[in-house]
Amino acid sequence: MKKSIWIFQTGEPLPFENKYRGMRLSNLYNKAKKMGEDVLVISTNFNHTEKKFREENNSFLPFILKKDIVLIKSIGYKKNISLLRILDHTILALNLFLFLILSKKYFNKPAISFIGFPPIEWAFVAAVWSKFNKVKTIIDIKDLWPEIFYENKKF
Repeated sequence: MKKSIWIFQTGEPLPFENKYRGMRLSNLYNKAKKMGEDVLVISTNFNHTEKKFREENNSFLPFILKKDIVLIKSIGYKKNISLLRILDHTILALNLFLFLILSKKYFNKPAISFIGFPPIEWAFVAAVWSKFNKVKTIIDIKDLWPEIFYENKKF
């Protein structure tokens, strides 16, 4: 299955989640589809806004394959500023790495990868994979996570 653009993005609503206002991910996905591009969204199975999992899945694979989306599994978290969130992001990045190793079985490599940062672990894995596979890459810096820890006086 050929996908010319892979969008690596976490922390935002998916283009298929109609109950939220579209953000970068949805806007980029919809624009690319209108241009006739094949797009694969790679995101987390954990919904950052609602703090719950998008889909239950008991398979041993660290990801869930759908038509235009891959949901990478993680452990989830309750508080935005917490050690559990850091652990979640670490597991998410490891599972993304496993998906990317196995992705040749499911998809051809893309022409372009669009990588949302943060989380830094996620962006690092996606960027290294893209460079190793000679995929043109755009990194979108969304906010200052985890630098926000330094600015948060309560932490």
